[in-house]
This record gives sequence, structure tokens and C-alpha cells, in this order.
Amino acid sequence: MMQSGANVQIVVSLTDLKELFSEWQNERDAMKPAEKDKLLTADEAANLLNITSVTLWRWAKSGYLKSVKAGRKRHYWQSDIEKLLNKKEG
Repeated sequence: MMQSGANVQIVVSLTDLKELFSEWQNERDAMKPAEKDKLLTADEAANLLNITSVTLWRWAKSGYLKSVKAGRKRHYWQSDIEKLLNKKEG
């Protein structure tokens, strides 16, 4: 529709708009790390999980453990490591 250049008008209620912004805010808040959370290097994360750096890399590549790229290096949120450790125990 946009490519054809059609003139389209969308009507949104105030309630729908508030709900949309509320959902966006909840998603944004869910993505924020905990305030006391810190980034760990790959070596620190592998040591805490008692795994090799190759396993850590595979987990990050598969999405099992989310990594954060800072420059050329990968880092891992401490809270994500703790969640995995709790999952292993339970």
C-alpha cells in the first residue's frame, strides 16, 4: 500500500495508544539488566559455568546464552550466568 502511494488514514483511539505505549515500556523494562548486574568477560563467564570457552561460544551462537559485543570482545550478563547456574542445580 505504501509503495503504491495510496493516501491512507489510520484512526487509533487514545486507549489503544496508551496500551501500545504501555506494552513498549514493559518490553523495554524487560530488556534492561538489573541495576546491580554487571558484564563479565568470556573467561569469567566460562569459569563461573565451569565450561570451556568453546562451549561458551557455542551457547552464545545458538542463543542459549545471550552475549553482548563490546568492541571486538563478547561479554555476558552476570544475571544470565546466575540463571543458568540455577537451572543446572534445579
